[in-house]
Amino acid sequence: MSQSTADERIILNVGGVKYETLRSTLTSQPHTLLGKLFKENTIKPTKGNEYFFDRNGRAFHYVLEYYRTGRITLPRDSKDFNTSGKGAPLNHDIIEELNYFEIVPKHLPFQNKALAIRLDEMVGMFMDIYFEMAARMVTNLSVRFHIDGYFAVPCDVNTLIGSSAYVVLEKFSQDIQSHLSNSIPELKITFNHFPKGFQYPDGETVPIPHFDVELTLNKDQYDFDLIRNNSCLRSRDP
Repeated sequence: MSQSTADERIILNVGGVKYETLRSTLTSQPHTLLGKLFKENTIKPTKGNEYFFDRNGRAFHYVLEYYRTGRITLPRDSKDFNTSGKGAPLNHDIIEELNYFEIVPKHLPFQNKALAIRLDEMVGMFMDIYFEMAARMVTNLSVRFHIDGYFAVPCDVNTLIGSSAYVVLEKFSQDIQSHLSNSIPELKITFNHFPKGFQYPDGETVPIPHFDVELTLNKDQYDFDLIRNNSCLRSRDP
């Protein structure tokens, strides 16, 4: 694929809702339906550079976010779920579109699909927390997830993800730690599991199973000149 073809702007008309992206964004996931269609040029436009799919236009937002980020995300909070047509689509509607566009293998049993998506969301949640740490220049942060669904995180976190974090971490904490360490070398993250509860040195007692997650950021890696020159404050030649 030539560079000009990769940079081609594509309009996806999904059930009457139009999205604009690059061909290279779609072909970055060659195992998916859109990745195959646009890599192999086996789809014809309805007009110009516009392609029509008779699918759920609102739910497709989450499909396209996967192509852009490589992670599956769902609506941020259960209060966004409604059937009025104005709020976020329901999770099962989104999963239907993920199936259709071959992002989640169709043969995967539903419960495995759901947990795989939640696992992606968990990774995204920790990356969001790290972003807030870096933006606020916070060098150390502790977050806690209880087995009963309670969680304590000092920034905005999807309540659906936070409340199910313990059961996900119980199975996948080492995998998440390895993935985040490889993705963000500057971040040190440690998962401490207390399956029988724990009494802390300061006298605090948490009697139920929980995870304490410690995130550490190296403050010496800030380059303030570099930061300034990559912001709206950078010097502009007259």
